[in-house]
Amino acid sequence: MRGIIFFTGVKEFRASLGVLFLRIVVGGQLLIGHGLPKWEKKSVLKSDWFVPSFFPFSQMTSEQSFYATLFSEIICSSLLIIGLWTRFSLLVLGFTFYVAIFQVHGADPWFLGPGIKVAKEPAFLYFAMIITLFVTGPGKFSMDARIH
Repeated sequence: MRGIIFFTGVKEFRASLGVLFLRIVVGGQLLIGHGLPKWEKKSVLKSDWFVPSFFPFSQMTSEQSFYATLFSEIICSSLLIIGLWTRFSLLVLGFTFYVAIFQVHGADPWFLGPGIKVAKEPAFLYFAMIITLFVTGPGKFSMDARIH
């Protein structure tokens, strides 16, 4: 079980350096650009937050859904940056962005463009990077590599 959770994937120096860069960029963007701003406005946002429409998540309150999103974008993003429990964090983040693509932005167009300010594209790009990191693993420059 330990090998599955802390499996580091790529071990080659340059590939691990690229994965480290991607982990820091994705985790940092999500933490600084999404999680922390939500935390600062939590008193306003939590009462009217999106609740996924599929069971068992459809049973959540908007406040519970908001705090689940915060967990994903603050805690899991931070874990991604340092490369600890990386695969677990990526599963949580992947689910968050799956919901963002197909439910929160379900009726929106796929691409941003002239006059289009809301679309699936940004969430899909995060989702693609999350899947890439899940497949490659956190690399040898991660806390998971030290544990494994």
